[in-house]
Amino acid sequence: MRVKTRGFSLAEIIVVIAIIGILAMIAVPNMLTTRISTNESAATSLLGSIFSAAQSYRLSAGNLLPDSVADLQNATPPYGNFCTNVSDCRNSGYIFQISGTGIDADFFASAVPEAYGTAGKRKFCVTTDGVIRSLDDGNATPPTDVSACNTWTSLQ
Repeated sequence: MRVKTRGFSLAEIIVVIAIIGILAMIAVPNMLTTRISTNESAATSLLGSIFSAAQSYRLSAGNLLPDSVADLQNATPPYGNFCTNVSDCRNSGYIFQISGTGIDADFFASAVPEAYGTAGKRKFCVTTDGVIRSLDDGNATPPTDVSACNTWTSLQ
């Protein structure tokens, strides 16, 4: 005797799709939050490395600080490999830059999210005091100078 097998009914398929949709609605925001947290952690770590490399650069450059990430990476020997394209230094969803004229009073490095809200929500900066600071003001604009950076919240 042969038993006929049937496929799934439309109602069963709809229930399965609804369950998958509910699980996706729960999982996607958690994944985005985790990604942002991971990117921000990587950005602060790399910014600390850039600061340390800048201090090493100062020792060999006659007490002058670098005024760009390219100065660190193109030095002989290089003081680190922070990004593949030194003119537009991007890493872990963040854009890194060094600003200043080579003297302590002007030096600061910053990291801002490539896309605010999806790559990161906080931006970071560090001056010659070595304190990494952060700010979440709803945009991805870097600080304009050392005094602006110094008003941000200290992470240490």
